[in-house]
Parts: sequence; structure tokens; C-alpha cells
Amino acid sequence: MTNTINREGLADISKVRVDKSLPRRERVIEYVRQMNNDPYHYICNDFAITAKYSKDGPGFDDCLGRLMT
Repeated sequence: MTNTINREGLADISKVRVDKSLPRRERVIEYVRQMNNDPYHYICNDFAITAKYSKDGPGFDDCLGRLMT
């Protein structure tokens, strides 16, 4: 199954920079802001990406939290 993603307005994840000295909550807010309030859809190496999470696996908050620590 192939889905078409509208690339317009998607953030390029390679350009996202978050100040690691910020408190965790502020880092998450800054990340989501730079991702245009849509951390599930972005551009990576010229590919449009849609992030999906397993129903039984860790949630988005858990995965993002691991990246921000």
C-alpha cells in the first residue's frame, strides 16, 4: 500500500537543531515547533517520512523522550 504525502510544509529533519542545555520539556517543545507541529511527518534525505508506532510498543512520547535525554 502506497500513500501519497503532501511534501509542502514538511520540515527537513536534518535542519532541526535543539539546544541540549535546555530542560527536557523545553527541548521537546522546540523540536515539535521546528517540525511545524507535526513530528509524525517530515523530510529525511529527500524522502517524505510518516512515523507510525506499534500499538503494543512504546508511544511517541517515550521514543522522543529517549532522544532528548
